[in-house]
Amino acid sequence: MKLIATVALPILVLRLALLFYRHAVISSSPLVLAAQLAALALNVSARASFGALIFFWASILGHWSLVNALVGLSATAVIAVRIGVEERLLSDRYPDYGDYAGRTKRLVPYVI
Repeated sequence: MKLIATVALPILVLRLALLFYRHAVISSSPLVLAAQLAALALNVSARASFGALIFFWASILGHWSLVNALVGLSATAVIAVRIGVEERLLSDRYPDYGDYAGRTKRLVPYVI
């Protein structure tokens, strides 16, 4: 489990590097930039995985192409696996985590 969580981060960094390589991260669209800023704020205030998802998809939607969409889908899959592994590791390490997880949303507190 720990290995999967450890491997997920470099994969996400590589996906982001690919978007940078394709010049698909920074957009001139105010809407995309606003979504990216919101994603960075979510990284600070909520679960980093959700902020990463918003950042990836805002970048991709600002520079739409099939290749960028495939990068986004693969990043989304890695994040989904990472969330599951993280939940399992937390349950194993902290006996009361199950109670907490039962009353707390996974990605954004009180929402999702």
